[in-house]
Amino acid sequence: MAVLFKTLVSKSLNLRTHLTPSFTRLQIRSMATSDIKKIQIQRDDIKFDAYVVGKDDAPGIVVIQEWWGVDFEIKNHARKISQLDPGYKALIPDLYRGKVGLDVAEAQHLMDGLDWQGAVKDIQASVNWLKANGSQKVGVTGYCMGGALTIASSVLVPGIDAGVAFYGVPPPELADPANTKVPIQAHFGELDNFVGFSDVKAAKALEEKLKASGKPYEVHVYPGVAHAFMNTSPEGIERRKGMGMNDDNEAAAELAWSRFQSWMNRYLCLIMEHPGVAELRPSKAAPAIHVRVLRSWVPDYRDNELHFLLVDQEGLGIQVVTKDNDCTNVRSRLQIQGCYEIKCYACVKVDDFTAVITHPAMIRLGTASVITPIADTEELPTQYFEFASRRKMELEAQKEKGIVDFIGVYLKIEDKTSKADRPFVVLTLRDSSNQDMTIALWKQIATSSHRFNRRSIEMATSPAIVTFTSLQVKKTNTVMFSCLQLQSTNATYVYLNPQHVEAVLLKEMWQKQEPHHPTSQSVPDNDVPISDLLQLQPTEITGKTYTIKAAVTEIEATKDWYYTACPKCNQSILPADTEWFCTKDGMLKKANTMYKIITTVTDYTGGIQAVIFDRAGRQLLGMTCEELTAKENPVETLHSIIGKQAYMGIELQHDKKTHALKCIVNKVSFPVANSTEQVSSSLTGTIQTPHPTTPAQKPNSGTTAKRQLEFHDSNQPPKKHGKGALTD
Repeated sequence: MAVLFKTLVSKSLNLRTHLTPSFTRLQIRSMATSDIKKIQIQRDDIKFDAYVVGKDDAPGIVVIQEWWGVDFEIKNHARKISQLDPGYKALIPDLYRGKVGLDVAEAQHLMDGLDWQGAVKDIQASVNWLKANGSQKVGVTGYCMGGALTIASSVLVPGIDAGVAFYGVPPPELADPANTKVPIQAHFGELDNFVGFSDVKAAKALEEKLKASGKPYEVHVYPGVAHAFMNTSPEGIERRKGMGMNDDNEAAAELAWSRFQSWMNRYLCLIMEHPGVAELRPSKAAPAIHVRVLRSWVPDYRDNELHFLLVDQEGLGIQVVTKDNDCTNVRSRLQIQGCYEIKCYACVKVDDFTAVITHPAMIRLGTASVITPIADTEELPTQYFEFASRRKMELEAQKEKGIVDFIGVYLKIEDKTSKADRPFVVLTLRDSSNQDMTIALWKQIATSSHRFNRRSIEMATSPAIVTFTSLQVKKTNTVMFSCLQLQSTNATYVYLNPQHVEAVLLKEMWQKQEPHHPTSQSVPDNDVPISDLLQLQPTEITGKTYTIKAAVTEIEATKDWYYTACPKCNQSILPADTEWFCTKDGMLKKANTMYKIITTVTDYTGGIQAVIFDRAGRQLLGMTCEELTAKENPVETLHSIIGKQAYMGIELQHDKKTHALKCIVNKVSFPVANSTEQVSSSLTGTIQTPHPTTPAQKPNSGTTAKRQLEFHDSNQPPKKHGKGALTD
């Protein structure tokens, strides 16, 4: 493990040897300690120090350190955990026996010397101490090195009830996550480049392992953040910057904390009076359960079946299937939002074609099932969602019928018609990664008032948060791009402003958006193909602006991509010793750094040389030029715009030297994906959370004709699965 991590540090991050802040060892050890009590814990024939904070009789959480040791940041985390509602007792075992790393070299040395099997024993002893001192249930969490140990503990340490790991995966020689014995939630940053340990590829591999375990799991990847993104204290931010991590996204950390709280509350705080659905497995025991009915539907191509979604006291969902003559009987006994005790049923294997959630079993009900109404209770949740990140959508799109739930801020709604004259409704929303997605609702859902209340959404106060359940996601490939596409299924329900932490955070992020962040503006209907622009004469372009829908396909490496500018007039400025000289505004004390990126932009008809200036550069990259130049490897970030499709507001210039046209890109807006029979789309490039777009279709004639939405209705009937025809 230490060898793996050492390789990652030296090769993946190229970290600086010393921290930017000049903390002393005493400062590091004394920070954030006023309300944290030091204790000693016995294991085998030795004692080790640990630190405890929180209520004596609260559920316990073992908090495992990063490679720095028990420093200010891990104590900050423990304190925050202890204060999360309804209250926890957080315990930090000191795996380094009092030593703390002040810089990367020291931290590396300390971790190289760690006895990993001994660390697991320390965690076991910490779990035992918490249970012996008032905590009925105990969870484990950790960060970086501690994240890897958290997952290892879920395999190797008995007595743990749940785990939450942050940006760390253990090597197989320590523990195989497929053998985890408890529910696991894991968090990773999209920009994390600890290859094989906490990068996106490692996160995907962990997700597959956890899926194989059969235990409840969640894996979340946060756009735009790197390793250790939970370290948001001023000292932690300064230390991350000293290591070349300049991302600063407090909203991502808050979202991760909210998910952490929900997960630990679910598995540590709720004492179940009745068995829940978490342990139900195909062909195994089927105990009496107390549940609420949330949704019902007839699956696509299965009109002889009726399905329901149930939720238990823990907030876990499970899908119910009834068939043939049992459908009418069961429908009459289960009402939406009704609460019931259900007995006399069977647990069956999941039907991948009809499944809309990730539980490893389905419940089969019939006429003989015992369904007894019970009093409505707040202990049974009134909603259940499995929201998918862009990365999760990519995985689901690989399946024959991938299904996801989606949440976003409502932007607009439109009525459309397919080529086969099928009416549908398209909603455009912005998700938590500040990207737009369109969702098509077919007539069956769009005209069902109990599934979709259009007027309420249109009249809602902004920002209105809308959630969609059971959307089908597909990926299609065009000449230049791969596209994600979302559309309703028979199981889709639409909810406005749900009482959910994701909705709260979306509203906060919407209200805090910075002006230079990528935004999606009104989509122009008259974007002009580049091939048409190239036919224009110099006399035809003077004083005119155009909109193109294109992507950057090349950046000229031999040209500077920024210039120093006058802060008053934005013109180029010249250095003059310690000052700057502007030919218009004279001597100045400072200069601004602004984008001037020489590129080639291309659409489906051809390419043109383009100069991307500062405003457009900020919109494409999501940061100012000064922020980018401060990065350790700015050129790598600069090249992330390659393949990123956008609407570009341009002016054309005639190059007198080459006698060719070139364009000046002054502003950028990201496309709202058009919908087709496979519906909404999102551009996928080298990053994992792509910007949404649908490649433009070439108009039949002219350059300003308004484009009609394309559809691909097939004359061939779809492949059927089981009996029955499509219920539409």
